[in-house]
Amino acid sequence: MVYPALTRIMVVVGLLSITSYQAPARANVQSPPRPVIPQDVSAEPQWVTFDITGSNDSGSLQIGEPLELSITLGGTPHDSMPIVAICEATHFESQIVTMKPEPSSSVMKATTIFTPIAPDRPSPGPQVSRLHVTFARSTETKFERLMTRVVYLTMGSTKPAGGELPALTVTAEQPNEPDLATNQAETLPDAIPLVSDEMVEEDLIPSRSTQPTPAYWGQVRDLLNRSWHRATGHRPIFLPHQTVQVQFRLYPGGSAQLMQIADGSGASDIDQAGIQAIADAQPFPPFPIGVGNKPIDIQVRLQTQSKNGVRDFRTSTAPTLGQTISTPKN
Repeated sequence: MVYPALTRIMVVVGLLSITSYQAPARANVQSPPRPVIPQDVSAEPQWVTFDITGSNDSGSLQIGEPLELSITLGGTPHDSMPIVAICEATHFESQIVTMKPEPSSSVMKATTIFTPIAPDRPSPGPQVSRLHVTFARSTETKFERLMTRVVYLTMGSTKPAGGELPALTVTAEQPNEPDLATNQAETLPDAIPLVSDEMVEEDLIPSRSTQPTPAYWGQVRDLLNRSWHRATGHRPIFLPHQTVQVQFRLYPGGSAQLMQIADGSGASDIDQAGIQAIADAQPFPPFPIGVGNKPIDIQVRLQTQSKNGVRDFRTSTAPTLGQTISTPKN
């Protein structure tokens, strides 16, 4: 009687052992390893460049005149939904521009002409126009935001005869980002009649000097340093050091345009002071012969409560349409 019972127990244990062995085996067969999805190492980050074109390509902008602007958007894959640039500016009418994709690339471009807005009241001196551009995918019912860029333009930057440039009037519309836009305009001088039939051409642009390139950039840096100290001189000395990085495009005639915050300080008043310092430092000296005759992009790092406020100063040739540059952060 003992042997049959023992035999049945051994058979049951054997069956259980076979079942427990086959279960993970079947699981291994039924669960193949997950495929490894390769990452797209060629994917580039989104970037944006702006370029003043047309009759304004010298960088000299006047209030009341149209503005032709080229916009290049990179790093955005093309799909069935169109991408638009929603442009809002203080001295121009708002508009929505459709970005056109370039063949065989992730670059999209658009060129548009901004219509000026009639000024509310005249005001002497240069003004700063704030251009707010939002890139978005356009659907049937809404816009899906991709990113935003804020660019500042100097308007009416001609230096009045017999005097220095007045300080720019600043009015911040939003507490979290700098806004130097104003609704003021520049007064136009009365027309002076000709007293002689003989007309003589004059060179209205100062002659280009033969100043060595390092000396020229040292002069530009000194102007920026003094302007930065004027913009931040009211800050209490016990506040901690803060740094903002600003980029702008310097034109051969001495105008600074396309000012942007490349790396914010985290404080809106410091970022605003960075833009203010660039705008107030104008007009810069015209390019000497050694610098060339093409616009130059400049990135400058400014620090508060420092004798030498310009902590870093870098220059690079402004890219032609289609070339990429390092872009500001949102």
